[in-house]
Amino acid sequence: MGVGVERCEHEIADMVYNKSLIAKINRLEGVVVFKKTETVNEQLNTWNSDIRSLLGKIEETCHLINWERVVYSK
Repeated sequence: MGVGVERCEHEIADMVYNKSLIAKINRLEGVVVFKKTETVNEQLNTWNSDIRSLLGKIEETCHLINWERVVYSK
């Protein structure tokens, strides 16, 4: 790339911090692994999946609490 290792690492770290790209720097091996950035739809699908999972856990918790109330209120 024609620049020093420190300068290159600094520039990549800035781009990762600014969310311009996704990468991991392995300093010991001197390797940078780049990953594909997610599109807006992919991010929304991931968020949707996480919210569905959370709501499922909340619903299951409420069901168990109500079941405990029924069993132990007698």
